[in-house]
Amino acid sequence: MSRDKLFNKILRLIVDWEGQELNCKRSLLEARSFCWRYTEPEVTDEWEAQPDRVAHLEEMDEFGNSEWLYTCAGSWLWTNHEVWDTASFLQDIGYYPRRIIDFHSVIGLHTIMLARLYPDVPLVYFHPVPRTYEFARDCLFPAFGINVETITDIKQLGSADLVCSYEVFERDTHPTELLNECLKRVETFLSMSNCWTVPARTHFQTYEIDGEWVDKYKVTRVYNAYVSRSMKKVAKGWNSRPIIWMPKSLS
Repeated sequence: MSRDKLFNKILRLIVDWEGQELNCKRSLLEARSFCWRYTEPEVTDEWEAQPDRVAHLEEMDEFGNSEWLYTCAGSWLWTNHEVWDTASFLQDIGYYPRRIIDFHSVIGLHTIMLARLYPDVPLVYFHPVPRTYEFARDCLFPAFGINVETITDIKQLGSADLVCSYEVFERDTHPTELLNECLKRVETFLSMSNCWTVPARTHFQTYEIDGEWVDKYKVTRVYNAYVSRSMKKVAKGWNSRPIIWMPKSLS
């Protein structure tokens, strides 16, 4: 199935799920408009004009709103290559994962790709927000026949030799607490990408990294230095490609 056909199928699934579960009726035209709403200039300008403290409180409410499902679908059109890039890297070095965690995968679109690439590998989808994991668990995965373990409580999340985390930590003004939870679950490889500087609702102007508040245009260096305390880069990210990390204890 091509990327565009997959996107259209997902869009229809969201529309149908909203109608059945939330009694919310939308046209496909309206649904498409929501896919890019959070990156439209008038939306991002208003968002960025707020103090980050106020914006962060609003952001916490966004994930409980079913409209966020469409934003996730729109974002996936620009981030799906991250899974392909990771699979290509692993193939080049002759590595086949034994267990995979898709960490904070929102509605699970990367999870679907991982399941198709590695159909015989135990796969865990982790996301703690009810509206989004309900859609993934109850609608998306059954529709694609995906056999995946859904975990919504991080205390129940184990480790894996491949952990994938795409565009997650820039949605938290204090990202290192969640990052630490991610890092300690990595046995062999971590595939991770972030888009700190992209204007979008739920992205911020400054981030607190290890007690230091850092402007979004400088946060990549500080963030990567923080990760580098315990992890080593084995593949450098460029042009929105994910960085592949490995625990220093293995090198």
